Amino acid sequence: LLFFQLFSQAQVLKAKKLIKNREVQLNFLVNKKAYFKIKNYEVIVDLKNKKVSCTCSYFVLKKKTCSHVLAALLYLFKETKKVYQFLKKTK
Repeated sequence: LLFFQLFSQAQVLKAKKLIKNREVQLNFLVNKKAYFKIKNYEVIVDLKNKKVSCTCSYFVLKKKTCSHVLAALLYLFKETKKVYQFLKKTK
């Protein structure tokens, strides 16, 4: 099962648009948790416990992963990949 198959096509497109429009802001990382501000919502990605949360009504009411969480995960993956490539070059 591919990662993107867990999300609808609309969610993937919205998440990519949020990143492209620079609406994903990583506020800080602490204790293996990433805290994001995405539009008017707060997103937390708990890397240690493999849990996510968002303050949007879709996530809160339906208990389903939203495009804000997906945008945060994509952002983390993209930035982690950049750091890895940088470190690889400096060896």
